[in-house]
Amino acid sequence: TTFISDPPTCEAPNGPFQNVWVTVTRVRAHISSTAEDSDGGWVDLVNLESNPRQIDLLNLDSPDSTTCILNQLGSATGLPPGRYQQIRLHLLRNDATGVNISPQNNCVDVNAFNCVNHAMMGLMPLQLSSQDQTGIKVPPGQIAGGAILLEAGQPADLNIEFNACSSVHRQGNGPFRLKPTLLAGAVSVNTAQNGVSGRVIEDGTGTPIANAIVLLEQPDVDSIDRVVRTTVTGSGGQFIFCPLPAGNYDVVVAAKTLVDSATRTYNATVAFNVPVGTSLGDVPLVPEASPSEPATLTGEVTSAGASG
Repeated sequence: TTFISDPPTCEAPNGPFQNVWVTVTRVRAHISSTAEDSDGGWVDLVNLESNPRQIDLLNLDSPDSTTCILNQLGSATGLPPGRYQQIRLHLLRNDATGVNISPQNNCVDVNAFNCVNHAMMGLMPLQLSSQDQTGIKVPPGQIAGGAILLEAGQPADLNIEFNACSSVHRQGNGPFRLKPTLLAGAVSVNTAQNGVSGRVIEDGTGTPIANAIVLLEQPDVDSIDRVVRTTVTGSGGQFIFCPLPAGNYDVVVAAKTLVDSATRTYNATVAFNVPVGTSLGDVPLVPEASPSEPATLTGEVTSAGASG
């Protein structure tokens, strides 16, 4: 069973996007890490060519937004067992004709099958490069564990994580173009324990906090926490990081909201050493007391190593 999900963080300069609609026709895999587009041996994980499915890569407020899987593309049976080292996600070209889209074509008003809904410019076509022919490529270096292992007689779920925000680029003042970016470890065998999730609320009132910033951090060799993933909360305060490599993470949450025309800033909350597979439940943020005067923090940012 093959699924697709996306980290929903789209801000300037490439956003803000409200929707990123793409139409998927096929998902293929290969056991060889060096196989080219025209080589034999590619197998279909999902074939939707007769009924392509359109999904919103940026639908944080979907009913499934607190699970690893945002959109189910379909399933296939009888795949040969093997250690699959390449994945390709094929999209429908915008000038295709006579195609039935499931559940509907949300890009019909701009005469396309792939489009973005921009907060200021509205619906805009999303131009493809070669994703309709060679597919969005997920090479071995971007597959968790190096490969997807399919064993005979055993079911397996596949989660493809696609960073729409880093992959949608505006060409000058012209149209938007898809230049795919996938995170390291973007594809993995999906289990119920390969993510970290939660809901951000206001302490005391329990009100969900939308658009809170959530950082996922891990210490480096010098024990300095480095940001490895980032997201923002949905309208219900929910967030999800998935899939994730095994290990423990620090989760840092902060927010600033507008309440009755006044800015409300919340103290940051940190959850330390959170293992993969954890649902943090409600993460409360405490509003700051209004400071009597503005505070200032200064410093210097330098590069690591000899250059300093």
